[in-house]
This record gives sequence, structure tokens and C-alpha cells, in this order.
Amino acid sequence: MAQSKKDTLLEHLHRLGLALGTTLDLTHEARTFVDSLMETLSPKLLALFIADNEKSYLRLWEARGFTLPTGVSVSMGLDLWRWLAEQGAILPSEDNPCRCAFANSIEKQVLGVLLVVLPDELAPSIVEVRSFLETATNYFAPILRNIQRYQRLERQLEVQLIQLQQSQQRYRQLVESVPNIFCVLNPSGEIVFVNRYVEQITGYTPEELLGENWWEIFYPGEEYAQVTRLFQNFERGDVKNYEMTLVTKSGEKRVISWNSVNVRNAQGQVVQIIGIGADVTERKQSEIALRESEEKYRILAENSLVGVYILQNDRMVYVNPVMLQLVGYTLEEINKMDYTEFIHPDDWEVVNQLKQHFLEAAENSASKEIRVITKDGDIRWIQVMLVPITYRGEPAIMGTGIDVTERRQLEKQLLQAQKMEAIGVLAGGVAHDFNNILTGIQGYAQLAMAELQEDDPIAHDLEEIQRAAARAANLTRQLLLFSRRQPMKFVSLNLNNTIQDMLKMLTRLIGEDISIQTKLSPDLWNTRADAGNIEQVIMNLAVNARDAMPDGGKITIETKNVQVDTEYCQKYTYARPGKFICFSIEDNGIGMEPNVMERIFEPFFSTKAQGKGTGLGLSVVYGIVKSHDGWINVDSKPGQGSIFSIYLPATFMESIEHEEKEVPQEALRGKGERILLVEDDEAVQEFTARTLRRNNYIVFACRNAQEAVEIFHKEKGELALLIIDVVLPDEKGTKLVEQLIAENSCLQVLFISGYTDEKSNWQKIRGRGYSFLEKPYSVVELLRAVKQVLQ
Repeated sequence: MAQSKKDTLLEHLHRLGLALGTTLDLTHEARTFVDSLMETLSPKLLALFIADNEKSYLRLWEARGFTLPTGVSVSMGLDLWRWLAEQGAILPSEDNPCRCAFANSIEKQVLGVLLVVLPDELAPSIVEVRSFLETATNYFAPILRNIQRYQRLERQLEVQLIQLQQSQQRYRQLVESVPNIFCVLNPSGEIVFVNRYVEQITGYTPEELLGENWWEIFYPGEEYAQVTRLFQNFERGDVKNYEMTLVTKSGEKRVISWNSVNVRNAQGQVVQIIGIGADVTERKQSEIALRESEEKYRILAENSLVGVYILQNDRMVYVNPVMLQLVGYTLEEINKMDYTEFIHPDDWEVVNQLKQHFLEAAENSASKEIRVITKDGDIRWIQVMLVPITYRGEPAIMGTGIDVTERRQLEKQLLQAQKMEAIGVLAGGVAHDFNNILTGIQGYAQLAMAELQEDDPIAHDLEEIQRAAARAANLTRQLLLFSRRQPMKFVSLNLNNTIQDMLKMLTRLIGEDISIQTKLSPDLWNTRADAGNIEQVIMNLAVNARDAMPDGGKITIETKNVQVDTEYCQKYTYARPGKFICFSIEDNGIGMEPNVMERIFEPFFSTKAQGKGTGLGLSVVYGIVKSHDGWINVDSKPGQGSIFSIYLPATFMESIEHEEKEVPQEALRGKGERILLVEDDEAVQEFTARTLRRNNYIVFACRNAQEAVEIFHKEKGELALLIIDVVLPDEKGTKLVEQLIAENSCLQVLFISGYTDEKSNWQKIRGRGYSFLEKPYSVVELLRAVKQVLQ
């Protein structure tokens, strides 16, 4: 009986093996498996659970012997027997051999679970039955795994298919929406696909183009030859990016920039060409226009008369020839330099502020004057005009530069000349008033002295008053020299003779610790000059040199002939072309700072300690030189001494240098000559009249022209001498003289004045040979002048 049962089970097992695996339908295979077991064993209860390993649960797939619906899921690891009992299944006790459970597993992976409750009659052959069930389960396990794998692959394929469809949809949307031509060609040029944007560019619809030859449609004539060469390069894989001009349906030519990809088969042959083309016609036209514009402006910049440059990221990315010439660097040198390397350090902040201003305020332009340091170390003033631009796609600043160094020097020289002129006018006016006052002070002191005994104690006080007045007179004289209102007597002089005559005096004046060296040109030209004033210039410059060498040193006095040309005059605008004699005084003293040099000719400006000078020495030099139609150049650096160079016009008249003979003191008294004195200052008039009257002159004094005319007519013109102030309250002195001389041609004239300005007609006075007495004058000077005129 046992052998018969075993054979029966083997036969059923064979049939089960043949029945399973005929399909990939899990439901069908599971039912075949369960139905075969039910037919063979007729169990009281059978439950087949199939695992879903991805979700970690077991699903009841087939059930027999109880009413629980299939499809119910339970967690993996749950006690299935207890779960069945809880669901109402009638189960034998746990120790009943008819209660069997088998796991469908492969390589330790649980694929399912089979629970079986056998009928009691199979208890005697339970071993054979269990073996049968285990073998049957092992048959079903690989089938179950294959089906599950298939289903998993099927699901994956479905997902991939959906994703592919979605990708294709997105790809088509992208291709159709992109504002470029997208086309696919086969190797012969036949159009396999083209997007709708092609119609916007070429005028052809995609439907018109599909199946047509791309090259023949869009590249007829000469263009087709280019296509042939291009396709040969396609075959080699050499072409990826290129530009070509196609012909549209309307005959218009458009430039297309292509990016292409070659699709090859397994043998490496090109089977398709995928191309994306962008219409760059307008861009190409803009590029051509930009190149033409850049070339035009490059020509303008290269041939401009002003410097042109472009500053970007603190580098000079463009510099024209004028700017290169201005700074002295080559283009290669400029390109390697930071722009601040040739900007004067004092102007860095100004330039940085300009840059920042452009970045923050977006100003249209700005103009400044800055200093640049050339390659040779020279400092040049440049007027820069800056505008913000975009250069090669990035922000930049374009600037122009004009060398204004000479203009600034001209302005500076003009300002200095105007300042000196204004100071001169002021100084002359002050000196005039002082001279009137000093004439009275000095004169009355002398008159009082004449009334005293030699041992009178008041005499000493009067002498001090005279000495103070003399010092004040000297001061006003220097002011007049500076303001060029001091009357001068011009004669033809040779400066070599003047310098030689003064050497002994200068040596004593300078001191033993300073040597004087001369370099006098043997063929020096003459100059028309006032001898006394030129001596004053030489002495003042020598004293200035001495003061610059407190520890001793050397003074060099040099003379030479100079032919001044226009080039020199462009550098020194106060100069003029012609022949000049130049004499210079050089010292090796402490030198001067630039800010000191700017003010050295100003009256009362001094670097000496208080009480160590009047500050008029160089001012007097300036005034005298200007009065001689000359100019002064000064060259000085701290610690390197100074050179003062005086330029005076040359003359080729013989030099006339003689001293006037003084009239003996005893011969100064008058002989009763009648004198008309016209002076508006009461003190000067009173002093002059008293002095003349004490010395045997008959004096008629008045204050203005009207009174003078009345006296002249009252005395019937019987006057020997007219002493008259140059400037009167109601008339010019010269005009009054002309009127009176017209009535008395024998009338002698002596002009007196504290200075001579434009109103005095000084040129007319000297031109007609009239004598002149400068205020303040002493008793002796007055008497000597009167005697000389009358003689």
C-alpha cells in the first residue's frame, strides 16, 4: 500500500511538472499548482501566500477550505497559522502531523509560503506526503521567481516607455519652440526632419522640405561647391561649428551659424547629420558695421592731435601715438603697467574719485587737470576728458589728454606778472605819499639844525631824526624802484666795466669767507641802462647770494651775449626774440623750495629772521630789470644753490660812463633869482620856499596850476625858474609848463615828485630835457639842483 501511494505521488508530481511553466501568468500558474495539490491530496485547508519583496508583505493568492477572500496582505514574519485562526479557519493542533507549512525560497529569498492541513487518512503516509509537498514547492519556486522577474521587467519597460514618450514629447516641444533651425539629414543631404522655425527663416514649410535635398535647395550655384567640400569634412568628422550663407525661398541670402553632430553606425560610417542653425545675419551685419566704425574711429584716434586712451580694469588697453609720445613709453610698456605708475602720486586720489564717480553716479563725462610722470621723469600737466564706455563687452573709461603744461606756465607767469604789477601800483602810491611826508620831516630837521649852535643838546635829536628820515627815504626809494616809478637816466653801458668797478666794494660787502669768481665775456655787447640802478641790481643779488651761504661759499658772476629765438620765447613767455646781454650771479648756497621761488620778488617777502632784512632786495631787482625792458630767470633747488640770470636788450652804441661834477657848497647860494614854486603838499611847499629864501632866492609859492598862472601874469612872466610838482590837483605839471614857456621862453624848469606814473608824462619831461629832483630831497640837494638848472 505504501509503495502504491508513493508511486501515485510520483505520478502526480510528474504531471505537476508538466503542467507548470507553460505561461507567464502568475494567477494561472498559481491556480494550476494549487488545483494539482487539491486533486492529489484533497487537503482540508490550503493557503498559498506569494511574497512582494519590494513592499515586505505576503499576499494570499489562492485559498481552499475556508472562505477568506484572496488578495489579502499580511506583514512578512507574521505567524500565518495564528493569523488564519484569527480569520476563522478551523485548524488542528500545532502538534498534529497533518498541519504542514512550506516556504518557496531560492537563495534564501522567500518567494512564497504554502500552508496545508492534510486529511487524517493520510497520517500513516505523512512522510511521503510531506516529501511530495516539498518537491512540489521546489518545482513552483523557480517558476514563481521567473514570473516575478518578468513582471518586474515588464513594469520597468512600461515606465521606460512612458518616460521615452514623455522625453520624445519634450524633445519635440523643445525642437519646435527653439528659435533656431533644427534639422536631421541623411548622408546624401535628404531632409529627414526639420522644425517649423525653418519657415520663419527660409520661407519653406517643413512639409515642403521633407524628402528634399537640403544642399540643392538652399545652396545653389557657387554655394554648392562649398557644400561639397564641407560634406567631405563631415565624413572625416572635422566640422562641428561653421557659418554658411543659404538662399531663402524669396532669393534673400541669410548667414546661418551651424552646430552639427554626426551620427555613425557600428562601422563608423556617417548615417545622419543633426544640425542646429542660428540666423546671425543681423549680427554679422552689425559686426561688419562695428568693424567699420572701429576702423573709422581707430583712424581718427591714431591721427588725432590729442592723446586718446581706454582704461579698463586699471590697465591702459588702448593708447594712441600722441599719448605714447606724451608719456614717453612704448605701447608694449604701457600694456604691462598699472595706470597709476605714470600718474603723479599727489593726483591718485583725484583719478580714483573720478573712476568711482563714474561707477556710482553714471556721469556722462568729466574733465580734470592731472599730472603725469613721463618715462624720463618729467612732470607734465594733462587736461583729461573722461567718458564711460563699454569696450569688448566690459565697462571701461575712454579719455582724451591734452598737454597743458605750457598753458599752465603761461597762466602762472601771467598771474605772477599781474600780481607784481598790482603790488607795484600799491607800493608806488605808498612811496609817493611817504616821500612828501619825508621831504617835510627831513627838510625841517635840517632847517632847525641850521638855527642851532654846534653844542646845542637838541642837535643830537635832530640828527637822529635826519638819520631816521634817510632810512625811510631809502626804503621808499626801493619801493619806487620795484614799482618802476623811479626816474632813470639811460646811457650805453658795458656791464663788464660796471662789474669790475664794483668788485672791491662787493668783496668788502660779502665778507672774507665767500670768494667771488668772474667769467666775463671779452666781446660783451653794450646795453642801455641806468648805471646806478644796475649797480643796485648787482649789489642786491650779491647780498642775496651771501645770505644763502651762512657757512661761506663761492659766488660766480658771469656775462655773455645771447641770441634769443622763438623756441626760447615759447618756453619763457615773458621773453622776446632778439639780441641780449645776460649777466648771472650764481651761489652754491642752501637753494630754495618751489613755493619760496614763487614769492621771492614780492615786496617784504623774506625767509630771513625778523629784523634781518627789509624783504625788498629782490623786489628792487625785479622792478629795475623790468624798467630796462629785461627779464629774470631763476634756477634753484634745495641744497644745490641758486642762479639769477638777468637779460637786458643789447645796444651797439659806444658806452658813455662818466660821473657828474658836484657844484661846490659855497656856490649854491642864489643871486636874487625869482622862482615860482608850485607844490600842493603844504609841508613840502613851506620847507622848499624857506630853504630857497634863506639862500638869497625870491620865491612865489602856490598850491595849484590856477594860482600859478595868476602869479605868473601878476609878475608879468619875469621869473627865472619854475619849480613844479609833476602831478597837481587841477592840472598836469607838463601842461602848465608848456603854457608858461609859451609866454616866457627863457623860463627854466625843475620838476619835483615822489614818483612818476602815467599821469605825469615822464617821457615828455625827459624827452624835452627838463631837470628832475626826486623827493625826498635835502637842503643841499635842492640848492644844488636849482643852481645847476639856473646855470
